Amino acid sequence: METIKTIEANKNTINPNEIINLIKRLPESEHHIFEYGGVNYVTTEWLVGSFCGSSFSGDTFESAAKKMIDYLYRHINHDSLVGKIVTQSGFPDLKKVEDFCAQSDEE
Repeated sequence: METIKTIEANKNTINPNEIINLIKRLPESEHHIFEYGGVNYVTTEWLVGSFCGSSFSGDTFESAAKKMIDYLYRHINHDSLVGKIVTQSGFPDLKKVEDFCAQSDEE
């Protein structure tokens, strides 16, 4: 289990474009990365589902994704449904996250 110190030290290891590209490879990505009313949005629904998903906005998709990445880091080992899913997915290892999402789509 990762410690808070380790999580904080690794916090800047994910580039927003990496997670955007991961989301774009997933089914129905247009529901998780979109523009509405001139604002760019990225959601966590691709990972945690619509029941506990959140959306993040920004002037660019990258700034919205950065907010989402910070949110996901805060939920590693958190005692909540989101925390459980984020931790089980292997986040911040994006390869593990993509594999986790692929398994979820198969079920």
